[in-house]
Amino acid sequence: MAKYLVGNDDWLFYEAYNAASDGDIIEFDEGFYLNLEKGESFTISKNLTFIGHVITRENGGKTFTNNLYGKLVIDNGATATFKNFWVDPLDDRAAFYVTNQSTLILDTIVFENSYRENTCVVVYSQKQSTVQMSQVETKAADSKNLSSKFKFCDNSNVTITDSRYLNNSIIVESHSKLLVSNSNITYYHGNVINSKNSTVTLSQTNITGATSDKDWPALVFTNSILNTSNTSVVQKEYAAAVYLMDCSIINSRKDFFSSLKLSSSRATLEHTTIGIVLSLYKSSSLFSAGNLNLKGEYNKRVDIYANEKSILVTDTIILNRTANPNIRLEDSSFFYAKLLDYPNGDTDKLNFNVDDSSQLIKEKVGQVDTITENEPVEPQLSAREELNQLVGLKRVKEQINVMLTQVQANQMRAQKGLKTQQMTLNAVFMGNPGTGKTTVARLLRRALFEAGVLVGEEFKFIEVSEPDLISQNVGGTAIQTKNILDKAKGGVLFIDEAYTLHKKEGINHGQEAINTIMKYMEDHRNEIMIIFAGYTKEMEAFLKTNPGLTSRAPNRFDFEDFTTQEIVSLGITHINNEQFKLEDEEYYARQVSKGYRSSLDKSNGRWIRNFNEKLTATMLNRIVAESSEDVTTILNKDIDSVTNQGQYQEDPKNEDALQQLENLIGIAKVKEQVKDFIAQAVVNQQREEQGLSNPSFTLHSMFLGNPGTGKTTVARIIGKLLYQKGLTSQNKFIEVGRSDLVGSYIGHTAIKTREVLESALGGVLFIDEAYTLSKGGDSRDFGREAIDEILKFMEDHRSDIVIIFAGYTKEMGEFLRMNSGLQSRIPNTFDFEDYSPEEIVQIGLLGIKAAKYTIDTDHYAQIVKASYLHSSDHSNGRWIRNFNEKLLRIVSRRITQSGTTDLTTITNEDLERLKESIS
Repeated sequence: MAKYLVGNDDWLFYEAYNAASDGDIIEFDEGFYLNLEKGESFTISKNLTFIGHVITRENGGKTFTNNLYGKLVIDNGATATFKNFWVDPLDDRAAFYVTNQSTLILDTIVFENSYRENTCVVVYSQKQSTVQMSQVETKAADSKNLSSKFKFCDNSNVTITDSRYLNNSIIVESHSKLLVSNSNITYYHGNVINSKNSTVTLSQTNITGATSDKDWPALVFTNSILNTSNTSVVQKEYAAAVYLMDCSIINSRKDFFSSLKLSSSRATLEHTTIGIVLSLYKSSSLFSAGNLNLKGEYNKRVDIYANEKSILVTDTIILNRTANPNIRLEDSSFFYAKLLDYPNGDTDKLNFNVDDSSQLIKEKVGQVDTITENEPVEPQLSAREELNQLVGLKRVKEQINVMLTQVQANQMRAQKGLKTQQMTLNAVFMGNPGTGKTTVARLLRRALFEAGVLVGEEFKFIEVSEPDLISQNVGGTAIQTKNILDKAKGGVLFIDEAYTLHKKEGINHGQEAINTIMKYMEDHRNEIMIIFAGYTKEMEAFLKTNPGLTSRAPNRFDFEDFTTQEIVSLGITHINNEQFKLEDEEYYARQVSKGYRSSLDKSNGRWIRNFNEKLTATMLNRIVAESSEDVTTILNKDIDSVTNQGQYQEDPKNEDALQQLENLIGIAKVKEQVKDFIAQAVVNQQREEQGLSNPSFTLHSMFLGNPGTGKTTVARIIGKLLYQKGLTSQNKFIEVGRSDLVGSYIGHTAIKTREVLESALGGVLFIDEAYTLSKGGDSRDFGREAIDEILKFMEDHRSDIVIIFAGYTKEMGEFLRMNSGLQSRIPNTFDFEDYSPEEIVQIGLLGIKAAKYTIDTDHYAQIVKASYLHSSDHSNGRWIRNFNEKLLRIVSRRITQSGTTDLTTITNEDLERLKESIS
């Protein structure tokens, strides 16, 4: 690690940067300014640390001796660290612009915005970049200056810590993450934090927003998640200091908010204090554990307002004043308080305005044991909170929250002697492997147990599959199944792979189990919850076997596959829970994303668990081999070791596939098409890895041309190229024709075709003479069944297989016209030209030389050209291969008859005899 001193008598800044290498330090002399003219910028694409100087005065103040003026761009995955600088962008561009998976670290930085025309974004990050800020300050705005902003978007990951004097707005967008801790943020010219489709976490942070005459919520969240703890948001006399809308979520613990407003959103609170008003709109829901303290600081507002079918469920609610009213409920809203307290007097003095469609339930009234400020609260999550914090599964979590809310509302009505809504808890869980069906089922059982539903003598969750229910003895299945049902009574019975209970062939003992289960569900409908679980397609078929199943298990939960980003989140969470840490989370994310996209095993959570197990095993083997004392950090090279398993490894002994293509004779147009085709596929893959969007692109192709033009040869080379470039996961090339795909009876073709398709997953499937699948245009021909199966498979596995359809040009045109879906799914067409007579000669000579024969090449060329032009068979490469085979048969006959020992020479007489035989 080298250090470069920059100043008037030392290195010039630009010279120091050019000389520095990754890991080096560039230190500024005291008093040196880096001054980029307005409109100019400087790009940093190396891993460097820049250090300035700060003088601490006697009164504790600080004097910065080094200034940065202008715009600095952090690009190309670089990590740039800046410490002890006064920063001014000079114009409306960002002082720091972080892009393309780069990292910016700021320590002890003051931002001043001298640009007087408009608000300036002083720090901007995008494209999966990371920003870490500590002890950062922004100078307060004056009357002419709208001050400064931070903007983080496009999967940025940002941390702000120990920053006590931030006077700016923060914008968080496009699946970014922001963590702010131990900091103070004040902003009077707009929202303090504005989040869209992102996650923000605030800890031990104080936020102050605009005055009430400006309609600017301090925190405004759209389709985002807000996690807060020990945080205050102050906005005097304003009704929406924290405003969540459009399916946003807030999880709050021991916070103070001047006001909280929800619109089509959800809140989970624990020991939260509201200064002015809590309001819920448009079917919002709020669940409060511990004390919910309404201070009533503004007489012009009610304490709580809810409308449009909103729901509030609270443990303890504290009202600190009498108002007219304290609580207003409208339009089918519902409010339940387990305990209501008015410390300043009799709760009868409180006022409630509840319309005829709404309901307010106060289970108890009385004195509350308040929590002191320093009293620790155990961070124990309820099952419902754990469910909501699971990665992904948005729709499933929404459905479960609706179910649990209905359960709680029913219980409250029952306690008041009111008629309850009939509910059936039995459910069907459908989804691919590893989507969390069992995990969710266990948490759902806990949530029901905690809510007082299905309370047996003990907590029960019993998980079974077909072998646990089926007996091979006549009548034994019913007894065996009934015993398990009795055992699960009062809890949840989870039947995994439930579709295996239905057998299409042979003795169907499973039907006996199904019948027993259905009768039990009817007889004990309020005493047990049965969950049928399995893969979606198989479960759909299973439900159709018996109409009673759907009616008795009406709650259907569709477990969607995890996105690549969610797979990464699962992986990082698993690593942290196992007490490991990553050298570089961003590198892990990139490699996991790439590996999962290319993997044929799309088993969701199982895939990432298996990946992490390989990773930790590799890491532990390394630390033993290296005698390392660091037993917690997973290094990037450990990740490389795992991701490189089974991948293409360069071997100098093997000829490069692209060079093989170049060495082919003729087909110049096809060669250029292949190069463009591969180049586009590589660039698209690189863009995808960087989180960039791509136009729709598929590798499926059509090879058109006369016989012998090299279609199969080029297809094999493309297969190698795709594997070498990492575009296919396996070095696999499967070549088939009609007979390999088409069966001899109804239903046979689909099975046969699917077996072939599955065997080619991860590689290339080459279908020669594909037009024969539409043989004769007969609608009864099984070839059409094969085409339908292929089209569906292409759609379901568009990134897992490359299919090449090959055949003669005219016939393939007719083949495409028989099904409109073919042309849209096969956009790449390669036209193989016929070989010229000269190229036919070159191909022939390659075969002769490969067999170690010597020949008069001029005489050979003359005879080959004449024979090919005279022949009616212009089958290109096939013709010359046949020509050579006939020639070698003549040579062999001559050698055996003459008894010569020369086994390598082809004479001109041999050529003349061949010429006579084919003329």
